[in-house]
Amino acid sequence: MILRGKESFYGDRFMKEKVRGIYNRGITQNWKTFHDNITQGNYAQATVAPSIRSHYLALLAREACYRQGDTVTWDEVVKSEDAFVFDTAGLKA
Repeated sequence: MILRGKESFYGDRFMKEKVRGIYNRGITQNWKTFHDNITQGNYAQATVAPSIRSHYLALLAREACYRQGDTVTWDEVVKSEDAFVFDTAGLKA
C-alpha cells in the first residue's frame, strides 16, 4: 500500500496485519450471520437488489459508450434481451 501526501507512507507489517485482521473478522461475522439466518428460517437476500442495479448500471454505461452520444435509457437496458458471451477461447488455466 502506498499513500502519497506531504510524507509518503509505504505500508508496514502492522498495517498488513491490521487489514488482515479486519478481513478475518468481517468474513467470520458474515458466515455467522449467514448461518444464523438460515437456521432461523430467514432466507432474505438483502444484497440481490443492489447487485442487480449495479449490474444494470454497468450495462447502461457500456451501451452508452457503444452508442457514442446517443441517448440510452434505463428502461431500454432492463428490457433488452441481448445476450453477451465472453469468448474464453485462447485463455489458459
